[in-house]
Amino acid sequence: MPNFSQQNDQQILNYLDLHYKYKTLCGPALQEITGRYGSTLFSFILRFVRNRDDVQDLYQDLWINFWNHDAFKDIPNLPARLYTNARNLTINFYHRKSRESILINITDELSEKLEDENAEINKRMELLELCDEVHKAIDLLPDRDREMLILHYFDNHTYQEIAKMLGLEQSQVTNTLRKSRLKRILGNHLGRFIGYE
Repeated sequence: MPNFSQQNDQQILNYLDLHYKYKTLCGPALQEITGRYGSTLFSFILRFVRNRDDVQDLYQDLWINFWNHDAFKDIPNLPARLYTNARNLTINFYHRKSRESILINITDELSEKLEDENAEINKRMELLELCDEVHKAIDLLPDRDREMLILHYFDNHTYQEIAKMLGLEQSQVTNTLRKSRLKRILGNHLGRFIGYE
């Protein structure tokens, strides 16, 4: 086996080309090339990609791609080829990361919108349930009490206006709307329903 430390890049590439054709791995030749260019290529990738785990992945991909190259003897300038491959891997890495970032942002926005829509649906469902409870409670009232309640709370008429409309004394309207029986039947529902936003 030749002493690769004394050979130039082209001699090592020719040797690798021969071994690649026969599917035999030549560890010492690859070690010599990684020894010559490995640390500078690692630093080159590190300048663009700050995460050390990502740099190590890209560095490994660089050497895997190099070994999978099928014509080593056709590489005229090994350092230029290695740096070009490292640059291309880095560019592809950023393209992939930006696509992932865009997808994550879109997913986050959709999640927020779905949460907002779910909150709105829940609020509407609560309002419908509350409406149902209020209507059931109002239906339990005598007709005159129900009419006063609707005129005051739903149509926003004053006690005085209701008294005139129904031909009653204002005190009768006031007493009816403040009756404990009316409050007991409606409980908190009416206040929650009227104040619902």
